[in-house]
Amino acid sequence: TTLTIEVNDINDAPSAKLPKSALTVYEDAANGDKVGKPIIGDDEDVDDAVKYEWNSNSEDASSVFDISSSSGQITVKNGTLLDHEGIEKYSPVVLVTDKKGLTATVKAPITVLDVNESPEVQETSITISEDVSSDSILVTLSISDPDKGDSHTCRIISGNSDNAFSLDSSSHSLTIGNESAVNFESGITAYSLRVKCTDVQGEEHTTSVEISVEDANEAPLIQSQIIDLTENSVANIILVDQKNIGIEDEDYGGEVSNHTLQIIGGDPANIFRVDGQNILINAREWGSNSSLNDKPVVINSRSNHGGAEHA
Repeated sequence: TTLTIEVNDINDAPSAKLPKSALTVYEDAANGDKVGKPIIGDDEDVDDAVKYEWNSNSEDASSVFDISSSSGQITVKNGTLLDHEGIEKYSPVVLVTDKKGLTATVKAPITVLDVNESPEVQETSITISEDVSSDSILVTLSISDPDKGDSHTCRIISGNSDNAFSLDSSSHSLTIGNESAVNFESGITAYSLRVKCTDVQGEEHTTSVEISVEDANEAPLIQSQIIDLTENSVANIILVDQKNIGIEDEDYGGEVSNHTLQIIGGDPANIFRVDGQNILINAREWGSNSSLNDKPVVINSRSNHGGAEHA
């Protein structure tokens, strides 16, 4: 007697495993770009087939990546969401299902690789006084860069007439480079600097720094003069009149009619007095040994805005 035993096939669950190479993608990848090699799903049942999809616990990755239901190939779904600095690693779970509904899962870690990105330098507008000191920091550039720890070198590339300004390449601080160039009365009351900042890998960004120069009240000047005076000169004669006193002032187009004079030294005998912008002789007894011989008289000129200068 022959006993025949027939073994009936039952459906076996599929298997799922990762490809040998890591799943990586650059943060600047475009939609549709492949992410590594396909996930490997297998089923030992004859004529069975498997399909691939994201497990329900993979919501964070499913908005960024697609997986082909037939091949298991992962691709970029929305490249705008790729950001190495924001999310560097995703850990979605791939669900592999055969025709009869049996499943297998495998975690598919995806690493988002960094790409060097351009820095961004904020546009700046400032107002300075023409008498600002050369060691004063006018402004420090504000630089943002998606790449953590990146450093930047900055330089002025245009608009810096007569090298009026200086920019520290590493601290990004702007200072006066040429004090004589920053002069309201010269007619240049605004500068538009173009500044370029470059990161360590050569990515760069150019921005503008707008600078307005305000007038500052500057001290007037009195030209030194040598005047011969004969002793016994009569009182109240005008020794120097306002036309010849020699007052100069850069402010207000050189207008000096509102300036006042004051004798502040060199006249211990009170020989002279100021009347408006005229220097007059006081009434006095002249002596042969006048203390005035070859002694300078020091005159102070003051504008109605406060600046003063000696001569």
